[in-house]
Amino acid sequence: MPIMKSNQSQAAIIGGVLFLCLCLIITPAIAKNGSPKVAAPAGQQNVKGAGPITTQPADRTVMVGDTAVFSVVAFGNNSSGHLTYQWRKDGVNLVGKTSHSLFVINAQESDEGIYSVRVGNGALFVTSKDATLIVNYPPVNNAPTLDVIPDMEIAQDSGVQSINLTGISAGPNENQTISISAESSNPSLIPTPTVSYDSPDSSGILTFAPNYGVSGTATISVTVQDNGGTDFGGQNTVTREFNVFVSPAPEIVWLDDSNSPSFQTAGFRFRTFGNGSWLTGWIWSTNGNPAPYSGVEAHGSTHDQLHQHWFGDSADTLPVATNEHLFAYVYLDPVNTPSEIMIQWQTTDRSFEHRAYWGADLVTQWGTDNTASRRRMGDLPPAGQWVRLQIPASLVGLEGTSVSGMAFTTYGGKSTWDRIGKNGTLNPPEAEIVWLEDSDSASYQNAGYHFTLFGVNPWQGGWPWLDSNWDPAPYSGAEAHGSSHPQLHQHWFGDSTHTLPVFTNDILFAYVYLDPVNTPSEIMIQWQTPDRSFEHRAYWGADLIQGWGTNNTASRRRMGDLPPAGQWVKLQVPASSVGLEGAEISGIAFTTYGGRSTWDRAGKK
Repeated sequence: MPIMKSNQSQAAIIGGVLFLCLCLIITPAIAKNGSPKVAAPAGQQNVKGAGPITTQPADRTVMVGDTAVFSVVAFGNNSSGHLTYQWRKDGVNLVGKTSHSLFVINAQESDEGIYSVRVGNGALFVTSKDATLIVNYPPVNNAPTLDVIPDMEIAQDSGVQSINLTGISAGPNENQTISISAESSNPSLIPTPTVSYDSPDSSGILTFAPNYGVSGTATISVTVQDNGGTDFGGQNTVTREFNVFVSPAPEIVWLDDSNSPSFQTAGFRFRTFGNGSWLTGWIWSTNGNPAPYSGVEAHGSTHDQLHQHWFGDSADTLPVATNEHLFAYVYLDPVNTPSEIMIQWQTTDRSFEHRAYWGADLVTQWGTDNTASRRRMGDLPPAGQWVRLQIPASLVGLEGTSVSGMAFTTYGGKSTWDRIGKNGTLNPPEAEIVWLEDSDSASYQNAGYHFTLFGVNPWQGGWPWLDSNWDPAPYSGAEAHGSSHPQLHQHWFGDSTHTLPVFTNDILFAYVYLDPVNTPSEIMIQWQTPDRSFEHRAYWGADLIQGWGTNNTASRRRMGDLPPAGQWVKLQVPASSVGLEGAEISGIAFTTYGGRSTWDRAGKK
């Protein structure tokens, strides 16, 4: 039979094994049989011989790209004097991860899982509790939105176009700040469009104007951008494109070549050099420099002072209707450029008191500046190329008349002219862009300030809105606005974030009603630009408001006599006359000297 080991030998073997075990920090207790008992502190994990883990690895949730740290604290030692560690992910050992802490650097979705660590002393080990790593991604920026913009076809020289942009947002469940920009693929046809938009509105206005005398196709790109960035696959822009087809304008040509009926049936035709030397005849050129713009002939003159060629009393008259525009093509010599050019129209009553000029105001012996008898239309056109000049008939007093003659007047230099007539498709009444109508107008609602000024010094806040219970009733909409005082008085607002862009050849307008019993001596409109300047003024009547600007400059331009009292009248001011071409309008003042004025419906066309 086998020989049993004594109890003493068994005790020696057990003691040898325990000598290799971790030295535990324990609280001794006495068991019922009188032997010692090891008790682990609450929350600690204890495996016989390997010691307790006093701090377990904790769950971690980090953003993608951050570092996640798992740590464990255990007590004990082995014959080498330290513990060993092996970290695992989803039960698989991680190579080289043998420290008491595990660093998961630049955490990605692939690092998500269950982490644990095995703590050992060379012979025995204890395994920690599981800890979960979750890697979160930031919310992805959804793409902003903008409704599709349909293609459009317009006539050449059809003026300013306004398109409503709809469906604007930063994207589903997004609330970022939005900005909108626009570009033209063909700036020579359509210069860069302008967008009027206030974030976070769901709509805005795109405005553009084709260059005069040009036809063709341009693609306009409208881009909505939010400030949400593009990290982690986000999208912060959306672009909509649409095509604009500009068809040639249906010009009504009245004078082109020497065989034109308007010229052939004229009662007289002359040419003058200098200030007093008259010659009969007309200079037609077929192959000169420049070549004719159209047809087979052009006509022109040259002199170092005032010179012109003209005809009148034609039996082949040109009737001019309301809202029609007159045009003429001109070529200025780039080497011998004039200082001023002028067109004069004769009506069937033999009056030439209908003039438009470009450049310096040197031909002053005819008409009154900035009235229908001598209206400034802006700077000289570019030299060395054919340019189409266009004049609203209303500005030179020709609506409802018939033209029977014309004069082509030049001060110094050489000018050549061709292809004259009218175009009835420009800027019809429905093309008005109304910027201020009633108290709910965006221009007024988004103004930084609005005041009423009575007299010279006293200021009052507010704005004198007048509904249909007042006399006169509003011209349009639900409200008009006005003021009354024996001296200087005005109402105005400024710093509006809903600006009105102004393009080349734009016409500014406002409707006014002057009290026939208490008629003012002068009325004035002042426009503010975003630089907070009000140095853009037009006035009618006496020049009594002299504290602002310089007379007959863009800062204070006289537009003629007071309009008739007792009726609504549409005032029109070429943007070029008050220095606003290419600018934006952020405020407006309606100024009156004495009497009572009522205003309504202001904007551009």
